[in-house]
Amino acid sequence: MVERERMAEAESMMVGQEMQPIWDANLIWKYAPKRRMDEGRIIIKGKQIPHILLPQGYIRFYLLPPMEDIATDIMVMFSQTIPKQSGRHVHQGGFGLFVLEGKGYTVVDSVRYDWKAGDLILLPVKKGGCEHQHFNLDSKPSRWLALQCRPFWEITGQYTHQKETSPFWKELHGDGFTEYMAPNLSAEDQSPGRKIEIQEGNLWDELFKIQDEQRDRLSTTRAVVRFDDIPWELNRQGKMKWYLHPRIEDTAHKQLMVYVQEIPPGGRSGKIQHQGGSAFYVWQGSGYSIINGKRYDWEDEDVILLPINVDWNRGIIYQHFNTDRWRPAHLLQVAPNVVDNIGVDLGVGLEQLEDCPEFVAEGK
Repeated sequence: MVERERMAEAESMMVGQEMQPIWDANLIWKYAPKRRMDEGRIIIKGKQIPHILLPQGYIRFYLLPPMEDIATDIMVMFSQTIPKQSGRHVHQGGFGLFVLEGKGYTVVDSVRYDWKAGDLILLPVKKGGCEHQHFNLDSKPSRWLALQCRPFWEITGQYTHQKETSPFWKELHGDGFTEYMAPNLSAEDQSPGRKIEIQEGNLWDELFKIQDEQRDRLSTTRAVVRFDDIPWELNRQGKMKWYLHPRIEDTAHKQLMVYVQEIPPGGRSGKIQHQGGSAFYVWQGSGYSIINGKRYDWEDEDVILLPINVDWNRGIIYQHFNTDRWRPAHLLQVAPNVVDNIGVDLGVGLEQLEDCPEFVAEGK
């Protein structure tokens, strides 16, 4: 009897030792976002980031894994300046390209889409990825800002196959970009998917049915969401134009939530509480944000990061203020669309703590 008790005690100790690494990993997972929140950069100073010449063209990286010193790494964000034309390459979609200035067009899989400042170009998620190239039609260089959610970036396998270099890269390096290329996509990988005969009650084949429905849907969705076509809405948080939203069904993809918010001269947004894990690009203007009681100043081309708070009872409380007495400020917000998968509440819930002054004045 005593021997059996000793064996049981020894086994329980072994289980505890086996579980210790798992427990330690859990603590590391918990404190990694806390360290980012406490120590990571909230404001990314855009004008301090150099442009890098790559085979695709001139790129400025704001958020790109693996960056260790930023408040949240959930988003991917970089801008491209296009003096004449970009390179031409293939990678998986799920991106939104917000046109910061200029006008031009993008050729996606041999289809031309014209754009101008304020429009959002969408690259769909499709088998074989999207071949695309950008062309500037303005008298000065055009610029757009690429938006993507990092988990989606990784899940969709974001490898790039460069097919043609930009004129500036070619002038300096020729076509020497093999180190930048992923393995060529096979002809089989790029071929159109055949229709699958669906058997009633077979959930495995239902996945192929969904796949075909998604492929068919791409032919009827918008590849460019135009600034001029979007109405302004006045809500409790402020004045907004929505590009991507869980309720907007006719866009080429729905991986992101994207809106532009206008804050009037000397004005402020509403105050809100949520989990964090999103970013604002300062398209135009200057001002500051109060994030969990601390002030962060910003100006044109900066990025404001909202970290993920592991204290899910509190989350992130923030409000934006425009310090310019003459010009409105325009902030571009981007966040992963997890509403249909995880829900709106996330950890802390979505709470409007203070309405913006314009909404109150309307008596809504």
